[in-house]
Amino acid sequence: MMNRLTVCAAAFFRSRGRNFVTGKEFINEVSLNLRWMSKSDAGCLLSLLVEKNILCKSGDYFKPAFDVLSVKNIPIGYKPELSFISELKSTMPLRNTRESTFSSLITEAEKYGIKEEDFTSEAAVIRDKLAVDILAAGLIVLKGKGIDIDEISDIVYEQISNRSSPS
Repeated sequence: MMNRLTVCAAAFFRSRGRNFVTGKEFINEVSLNLRWMSKSDAGCLLSLLVEKNILCKSGDYFKPAFDVLSVKNIPIGYKPELSFISELKSTMPLRNTRESTFSSLITEAEKYGIKEEDFTSEAAVIRDKLAVDILAAGLIVLKGKGIDIDEISDIVYEQISNRSSPS
């Protein structure tokens, strides 16, 4: 996967025409402009690129840790294959922050064909209707769709029980 990650990063930076980008710019460009993947997957991709030392962070900016022009044979109109995106999701461990935990819930929903927007809006409706934490509402949505929540429910419980302010 390392080579595919490098090709993906090189294709991204070549499309941008510059060798630095903020995290928000990366996620928006990958998901909205290039339409390679969802925002949550783009966030996972960015984290993995940093974790694998393909990108390095300097202040608020991310830049390639390699020569982008050294990557050859990137097809015109490059777009990561679906298998690459699935593999990307499977490599990302569940994180222990509220934001990444909700992203993990979104990723889990997407694995079962639920769109991010649909999942988020259903969770918001449940949160408002039941006056519960958004993470608990997300679990309710997943469970209601018949999705196994055992792996992530402990993390959600930890996040909810340790929260200091309502969401």
